[in-house]
Amino acid sequence: MLPVPKRTTLVTQVADILRQGLDRRQWTLRMPSEHSLAGQVQVSRVTLRAAIKILVREKRLLVANGQRARILAAPRTRRVVGSRIVGVVSPALIGASSRHASYYETYRHAMQEGGAHVNFYHGARFYGPNPDKALERLMRESKADAWVVTGSTARMQGWFSDRQIPVIVDGSCQPGVRLAALDLDYRAVCRHAVGNLLGLGHRRVVFLGLNSGAGGDLASELGFREGFQKSALPGLEPRIVHCEENVRNVTATLARLFRGAGQPTAIMAQRWLPFTALTFLQQSGRRVPGDVSLLARDDLPNLDLLVPSIARYGFPATLYTQRMVRLTWKLFLGTLAPKQEFILPDFIPGTSLGHARKA
Repeated sequence: MLPVPKRTTLVTQVADILRQGLDRRQWTLRMPSEHSLAGQVQVSRVTLRAAIKILVREKRLLVANGQRARILAAPRTRRVVGSRIVGVVSPALIGASSRHASYYETYRHAMQEGGAHVNFYHGARFYGPNPDKALERLMRESKADAWVVTGSTARMQGWFSDRQIPVIVDGSCQPGVRLAALDLDYRAVCRHAVGNLLGLGHRRVVFLGLNSGAGGDLASELGFREGFQKSALPGLEPRIVHCEENVRNVTATLARLFRGAGQPTAIMAQRWLPFTALTFLQQSGRRVPGDVSLLARDDLPNLDLLVPSIARYGFPATLYTQRMVRLTWKLFLGTLAPKQEFILPDFIPGTSLGHARKA
């Protein structure tokens, strides 16, 4: 684990963050309230007050009569210090995904309120089998103090870990990698999903996934298996089926599943696969949920606009953003431990779930 700095060091670092905000004229006349400012910097109000006292001694702030701190003019001899910068790395342009675009825009605004900038970088070159040169060049050319990586591969995570570069994995760590990470609890999601489907009488259930090897996808499959292993019900036929990331392969995979005996009565699908699965089932004359129930692991835009609406697990955007902001400031302050954190999403019922058809 990373060493936790002494209290005096933490106070000094918070004072530096506030000083940077003053130098950039982030606030005018008066500072925000203690409650608001402590939330932005993600420290206790006691620590914040100690940092403010440092700036009072430097004659950058004036505190009187219990009012919000008044901002004084910066000394002319003072060098302007650049604000903290976090770099976000993604496989493709984040705007291509509505969920991530909205989430990261909120994250960017929240970090700016605390005095930090967020820069975005994307490209397949960071995610290939040999990303070392591309990542090394990114580190040289960027000015980021810390990093957030999403959709990261095992090789990419290992690269950051080996070089001890301050980073948060937006997702799940690969086996054997110890980094700070935040993700939805896909393992628990899939256990819950299996319980739902078993309760509706389904015994032949397929988990339809992409052959990605991502940490969250591996956790999903583990939770799916565990859900069936803990059940003592007879006649269970769970299957995990991988698809390539193209519609043609997914359609061919579904056609094989529904050929001959032992056809599934329920499908749980990840990412964008529920859209293709619903289209295939309807075009093949199968009713959802009359013949086959459909459950989405992920909360994608427009799933609730389909007919039937797809049951799914929601993305808690507000909570996720708050947690990521808190972790990023801890990373800046050097107090973030390399461990995986999870958020459990809520189940959103849809009309795509029904009782298993009788044989």
